[in-house]
Amino acid sequence: MFDWLAVSPEADYAEEALIIERLFDAGLWRYHLRKPHFSVWHCAALLEKLPDACRKRVVLHQHYELVPQYGLAGFHIKDRVDADALRDQQRVFAEGSLSVSRSIHCISNLNTNLRRWDYGFISPVFTSISKYEYVAEWTGAELSAALDSAPSEKIYALGGVSEDTCERCADYGFKGAVLHGALWMSDSPVERFNQIRKILK
Repeated sequence: MFDWLAVSPEADYAEEALIIERLFDAGLWRYHLRKPHFSVWHCAALLEKLPDACRKRVVLHQHYELVPQYGLAGFHIKDRVDADALRDQQRVFAEGSLSVSRSIHCISNLNTNLRRWDYGFISPVFTSISKYEYVAEWTGAELSAALDSAPSEKIYALGGVSEDTCERCADYGFKGAVLHGALWMSDSPVERFNQIRKILK
């Protein structure tokens, strides 16, 4: 089965909590809450609006102390030199079904970069929809070859995923795809998700 994930908009978004609920109802697997400019209070205020069933499928990119407090799905760590050390710190809290995931921006070490991680995002797979200067630094053939020698069941495509590119994500061998710009630059994120998901379930 092809999994669908989403990364939140960075800024405030009208009725985001309601949209999160509707995305889950429509078949979204995980929602990654990435609000780099939000205070811990601001993040908590958004989480308070979600029912428990939705919180269990939300992953945080910052303010990790909120993960156990709100019964969230897990932690996500960005691509940085001390990512493994940060992973080990979060593993202390990652009991039971809590996940620890990471971002990756290089295909050369996909196999080693995902050891002891639950899953990872590699980006940008295609030219970003929200950041036009953010383009893939490898060919489709190079990406496909890298996935062949890596734990592809742990790797999700991020960057430029839309109706036009989602089928290629499956062809390359990804476990699933992560939506961002395609959702938040549309007039109706839930309707856009349904359109994309219909192409590749």
